[in-house]
Amino acid sequence: MGNYLPMNASDGLLTSPLDKFTNMAKEFLPSDFNWIVLSFALAYLLLYYFWSRRKMLHSDL
Repeated sequence: MGNYLPMNASDGLLTSPLDKFTNMAKEFLPSDFNWIVLSFALAYLLLYYFWSRRKMLHSDL
């Protein structure tokens, strides 16, 4: 059922030119780097939150 949802259906119809590069990267990189990607995403979200909060508090609204 999930393959027929809008995002998954469009992924099957529209191909990206970057697919070749992502497939090559998947071959060379091991798949056990999930915790690194998750930690970078969490760090980015925290930095973005604190930067935007500081900007909103110091801006003259």
